[in-house]
Amino acid sequence: MPGVKAATAWQWFGGAYRDARDPRNFFARFGVDPVQMFRVWPEYVIPEDQRFAFVRQRTACVTSRTLANKFGWRLGERITLVGDSFPVSLDLTLVGMFEGVENSEVLYFNHDYLFESLPVGSARRDMHSPTASGDLQRLLTHLPESQREVILMLKWRE
Repeated sequence: MPGVKAATAWQWFGGAYRDARDPRNFFARFGVDPVQMFRVWPEYVIPEDQRFAFVRQRTACVTSRTLANKFGWRLGERITLVGDSFPVSLDLTLVGMFEGVENSEVLYFNHDYLFESLPVGSARRDMHSPTASGDLQRLLTHLPESQREVILMLKWRE
């Protein structure tokens, strides 16, 4: 699509880290396409080896340095997210920390790992990413020309 530099799907996970009753444990958690993520958010700066580890390791996650500092996380740290709207627990390994233009508290993991973790036959498991199906290209053709000039990010929902 002319003018569009990158696009991706992402999925809010929600769930809980540690004790869900403690508001200090709340932070944004998203399933993303690890290949596309840093194309869509080029302002996130991460060492190349950490970015490649995120792409290669299915259970990998990356986080803002702000969030890692808040919890004292180090590379290799095991992080478990317990689902609420998704009936799974994700056992993640921290492989990267990025710097951004803002001090956000956010964690990203591979959305394929999330969907593969769901029970076989689950309607949510059987959903497909618009980037894989070609739907994304069809959606982009309907954007006004002025909006094709920006980096596009589509939020994918059921």
